[in-house]
Amino acid sequence: MWEAVVQKEVRLLYQNLSSRWNTRDAEGIAELFEEEGSLVGLDGTSVDGRVPIREHLEALFANRAAPTYAAEVEDVRVVTAEVAVLRAVAGIVLPGERADFSVLIVQTLVAARDHDRWAIALFHSSPAFGHEGPETVLTSRPVPGVPRAASAER
Repeated sequence: MWEAVVQKEVRLLYQNLSSRWNTRDAEGIAELFEEEGSLVGLDGTSVDGRVPIREHLEALFANRAAPTYAAEVEDVRVVTAEVAVLRAVAGIVLPGERADFSVLIVQTLVAARDHDRWAIALFHSSPAFGHEGPETVLTSRPVPGVPRAASAER
């Protein structure tokens, strides 16, 4: 029973992260991390610590039109009552464009219970290329907002 509560709380943490990303709220995103939390961006950039994460995201949002994401949680695995791992798949939404699900991103969030709240210990985004071609990614993963059968046909 407690696992279901943890899963719900960690999903909410991810939803807050996604929402704040999509509104370019660098400070709000950083607040979701542990003091020594880590962020690994889509380009492989690694940033450690809440303040450096905020500064990195402020610069990112100020200097370029970062895409928003349309995401769907694939799985939340409860490791202990204080640690959980969430995996999601996301499609890119470029400014002024419709969601592009031809390029998928796999996102992994490691959440840790920090006193009275869940916080992000690690958030990692990675392009989902598939070693045997992009079609293998699409057949093995749901595309947000597209029924699984349609995802396999893409």
